[in-house]
Amino acid sequence: MNRTLQAITISLMLTLPSAAQTASQATASRFTTPGGGVLLEEFTGIHCGYCPQGHAIAKKIMRNHDNVYTIAIHSGHFAVNHPDEPDFRIDEGEQIDTWFSPSGYPSGMINRSRLNDPSTPVISRSLWPNMARLFDQTEPPVALAANAAYDGSTSQLTIHVEGEYTATEQESDQELNVVLTQNNLLGPQSGANMGDDYSHQNMLRLFVTPLWGDTLASPKSGERFVRDYTITLPSDIKGNKVIPADINVVAFVSCGKENIVSVTGCKPQYTNYEYPMKGVIEAPQIPIGTRYGFNFFEAYLRNLSAEDVSTATFDITLNDVSTTVEWSGNIPAGKGLDIQIPFNGLTLATKGDNIYEITLRQLNGKDVKASRLRGDFLFPLETTQEVKVQLTTSTDPYATYRLLDADGNIVREFGSSTLSEVEKIEETLTLEAGKIYCFEAKSPWGDGLLMPNAKYYLRDSNGTLLSQVLEINDFGNRSFICTSKTDGIAGIESDAKEAPFYDLMGRKTTKPGHGIYIRNGKKIIK
Repeated sequence: MNRTLQAITISLMLTLPSAAQTASQATASRFTTPGGGVLLEEFTGIHCGYCPQGHAIAKKIMRNHDNVYTIAIHSGHFAVNHPDEPDFRIDEGEQIDTWFSPSGYPSGMINRSRLNDPSTPVISRSLWPNMARLFDQTEPPVALAANAAYDGSTSQLTIHVEGEYTATEQESDQELNVVLTQNNLLGPQSGANMGDDYSHQNMLRLFVTPLWGDTLASPKSGERFVRDYTITLPSDIKGNKVIPADINVVAFVSCGKENIVSVTGCKPQYTNYEYPMKGVIEAPQIPIGTRYGFNFFEAYLRNLSAEDVSTATFDITLNDVSTTVEWSGNIPAGKGLDIQIPFNGLTLATKGDNIYEITLRQLNGKDVKASRLRGDFLFPLETTQEVKVQLTTSTDPYATYRLLDADGNIVREFGSSTLSEVEKIEETLTLEAGKIYCFEAKSPWGDGLLMPNAKYYLRDSNGTLLSQVLEINDFGNRSFICTSKTDGIAGIESDAKEAPFYDLMGRKTTKPGHGIYIRNGKKIIK
């Protein structure tokens, strides 16, 4: 990078210009919570065919955890661009690559730690979630907070960082590192099959501090430090446009070139800068499978705007019936959130496919480019009121095993609060008649409940197998059931003659004509 572009001003206690005052306000009370943050530095490149897998793993790790940050370093021979391709490399990224010498891509570092391998902090993508868990549970010796402000009239970005030494024992060699990353950079990516329209996220764009950080002198328990930086944000880097609304600030404290002990980050607050509202909906953590029965749809709403999102408007179509739904909440600029979108009077068909489409129309009352989720599913599987649960848990301490009702409320939780050992659970539940329930096994880190595998079986009162799940991947698995089955329940008669007919499209009809119809799950020829 050409340092003349940056016009960096650094001071210990700087009197900030007006646009930057926002960045310095009230940061003392915004230190990171215990856990200290997790930093994934991902070695990647546009000619790495397996790198989209690494990007997906990084996205999963960040999805549920606000204190996890990713820096995607485009470096090495996989990042060398052809003459007609964008060059996403920067000098500092190449130097980091040279220093740590990753042996394959995608690979990465979690807090530059050698816990997994004493010879190197670089680990394969399959190990990222497990290493991230370890640091998520570790209290940092340095509490860290950061705020930033961008003034569109001057193109100045001001960053304010505060830290407090909380541990009694402190490493004498500590450095503060501040970098900028950028989201939503379109370009090529081998293995993605998207041409030049692959959306690169968390891409390293420039170092605000020197490459290996600013020295923090004489770290001592109970003391604080403050650093303020003002840079002029360049309009482009190697011809790749720098869009202020897509910029992220990441700050971390390292001990030497390795051993990151605390990390935090922020989006700037913007003045004198207009940027259209942008967002996109993506599949929820646990996508809709073969069967579904909640009274709402789920989606992951990504806010690609320069301001927080407080409302979102959706058009929902279910079985050719449409409605408009408004969601309210808070999604900070540049962040995403799993949300629930209520049906608003729409009802599920009990027979045949339920065909749905969800379209994002507005954010904060402003029209946005439409994005959609669509698919189909069947009504929950019919069962008796008595349901037997056979569950073998994983040792993942973050895992949850729950029975939910149709509104998503917890009816029953299974397993101990700390799953340090595998548990085998058998329990028979008596549920309300005519109700929809969901058995959910969930992995909040998105890497499944494996090694050892969690698994479960659901059976009705007759011993009939309702659901068998022997491997739980990604964010988890769900099995939906409806307690509408009368077989084997005393005092309730089932008269097939009185049961309604359904045509092959699942539509109810009591006087069928000639053709094939469904009654009590059996084909009837009339």
